[in-house]
Amino acid sequence: MRRVYSSTKRYFENLFNGGLAYFLYKLIYLLSKKSIKSSRRYYELAYKYHFKSGSLIKAYSYKFKQMIFYETSNSTAYKKLAENYLDISNNRELVSLLELNESDKRYLKNRVECNTWKESDDIDDISVLCLGPAYLKSENINFDKYDFIIFNKPLITENFDIPPEKVIVILNNQWSSGVFKNQTIDWIKKGNFSRVYAPNDLFPDDKKTFKFSMDSNYLLASPMGLQRMLYLLILNLNIRDIEVVGYDFQLSLEPYANWYPSGLNFFHGSFYKGWLHTNIQHDFMFNFLFVKKIKEKFQGRVHGSVDIYLEMHIEKVISLFEKKMR
Repeated sequence: MRRVYSSTKRYFENLFNGGLAYFLYKLIYLLSKKSIKSSRRYYELAYKYHFKSGSLIKAYSYKFKQMIFYETSNSTAYKKLAENYLDISNNRELVSLLELNESDKRYLKNRVECNTWKESDDIDDISVLCLGPAYLKSENINFDKYDFIIFNKPLITENFDIPPEKVIVILNNQWSSGVFKNQTIDWIKKGNFSRVYAPNDLFPDDKKTFKFSMDSNYLLASPMGLQRMLYLLILNLNIRDIEVVGYDFQLSLEPYANWYPSGLNFFHGSFYKGWLHTNIQHDFMFNFLFVKKIKEKFQGRVHGSVDIYLEMHIEKVISLFEKKMR
């Protein structure tokens, strides 16, 4: 019965691009006492509806209103989650574009960051290369000049002739506990890697596999592959030099090369549906600003293919994303 209810609810909330559910929850919200409970679905559906409709400015206007409402509420749990989100996303360029009233804009302008990332005094003089989904073999990278090569998926179809002792893989839930877990386990058993980091204990007794989880939770947003990777490399492993190749925030014409084992088609039936769903659920702008914040906070330690996008004005980045939707 619960499964039927969930399926029916999901179907209803996706009708007309989510517009019908958004209108209904908006009506309920306006007619009810504006509480955490009554506001959550309204703000979430408003964000999703405008995102799917190709208007990121409107989508993030609603999300920021939601976060301000939660951060100034009496709910300790929601307040903390909103703090974590705004610590990453409260970007001056983005806020200037949002449709917020003067009170909300003033609140964000005067807001003090609650949680700060601190740079360790003990930084390892190690150079790593993070190879992302858009990397092409024709780029002819000299892997010998790096201490380690980092991936966020197991190298099931391609090994790039990289010595196993240089390979580090940082997994997400899908590849460590979800439907692709068995493929990951089969690959790990071959032992062609240096270390694997996962959100859970894949092999508790294996000295080359490690459990890794991020310290913070974010309301209605979560770090994607590159973001989790940078967090681990900088804030946990204290790596000095990180070059990024093949990561472009999925803004390029070909964000996924053939070798990359993506699950977008598998889960959603088409690349576009999977791409859109992933960026809504994980929160595209949050993930973009996550990398931007890391690069600014730990200057000189992260560089590569993301730089051209991070140097753009936020309005240009949003425009590129919306063009891909069209």
